[in-house]
Amino acid sequence: MKTKFALLAGLAAVALSTPAFADDIIIRITGSTAMRSQINTTLTTATPTGLGYTLAAWTTNSANAGASAKYQVYTKGTTPNKITILTSWSGSVAGIQAAAQNLTGLKWLPEGTTDLTGTLAESTAVADNTNKADIAFSDVWQKASVFNTPLLTDTIVGVVQFRWVTSYGSPITNITPQQVRVLYETGKLPLSFFTGNTPDASTFVYATGRDPDSGTRVTAFAETGLGTNPTVIQHKATLDTVTGAVTEIYPYAATTLFGISLVQGNSGESSGGNLAAFFRYNTSSVPVKTAAGGSVVTAAAPVHFIGYLGTSDAATATATASGVQNPGVIVGYNGVNPSSSGTALADAIKRGNYHFWSYLHAMHNGITGDKATFYTDLTTVLKGTAASNIKLTDMLVERFSDGGPIYKK
Repeated sequence: MKTKFALLAGLAAVALSTPAFADDIIIRITGSTAMRSQINTTLTTATPTGLGYTLAAWTTNSANAGASAKYQVYTKGTTPNKITILTSWSGSVAGIQAAAQNLTGLKWLPEGTTDLTGTLAESTAVADNTNKADIAFSDVWQKASVFNTPLLTDTIVGVVQFRWVTSYGSPITNITPQQVRVLYETGKLPLSFFTGNTPDASTFVYATGRDPDSGTRVTAFAETGLGTNPTVIQHKATLDTVTGAVTEIYPYAATTLFGISLVQGNSGESSGGNLAAFFRYNTSSVPVKTAAGGSVVTAAAPVHFIGYLGTSDAATATATASGVQNPGVIVGYNGVNPSSSGTALADAIKRGNYHFWSYLHAMHNGITGDKATFYTDLTTVLKGTAASNIKLTDMLVERFSDGGPIYKK
């Protein structure tokens, strides 16, 4: 490639110089959905404060005009100096795997796709068995994943916040690392374990959460001392969208992910949005079963869920009642319970008072030339971009591993 990117006057703005030998460039980005909307803003904001791309197409299931779509196409310039950015947002661990193993076969929208209606089905994306991802985002360190070699180039670009959430109507107000460990090792605990009230001993709280592809899961378990890849017991809910009730809960089925076998209970939801819905449904009379539609283990009775979510999904889980859905409840962590969003949570993280957070990492496996320059420009802008009221540059504390000690800068 002979085209050049230039960083203008110390600002992370990208401009194309006149090429000696011009080629169109395609850059493929995958991995964590954390800060996806901030990445979209950075790409589409005009120079000199952004990179000046145009969002040309995106798939459905996006609540923010394409900013949070799974598949996107961004463009800048025209042939022979055209740059195309393709995204295939998956999960942190899947992103690390794609970069570390130089995987092909990921799905992308075809180059040249243009659709501003937001009605493109995700099935429009097709597998590319030739090209690999150039950049992967992750909200956990590579060393926290099972794909820890070869060592990827890693730039920290932001701070990702997380919350513990419980079911609508739950009286739980706080959870400690010790409680998390026992809950997820056993799959359930008496409500009295959290409230201290003897009458609550007959009501049970069930663990739920994400699958092992999730950086949120890795962070939650690392932060609470379970480790980055523990075997846990999590439960899935069947939701009645007409009545707003949970009709059954059961351990997640045994499955295989990344070629690794997961025993019953050790999987979870593939997205935070799906998990968020669990906390908004009525759990006043729910049978516990062996599997979906399986044998009843425990007759219908009041139950509660506890799980972990990113702040945007936590906001969804606890949003004002709508239709048959009701707001779930934010749970304080280790005695700290700032608001679910806004400056209170951000300030608690910046000061080191609230510990359930991680960094967002941008990684690559040896890209060079124009792609490497784009990576530098993108990561430079993101470091100064606020995500949920926090810029990386505003942090007063730091840590050096997922769930690790927090130090004053």
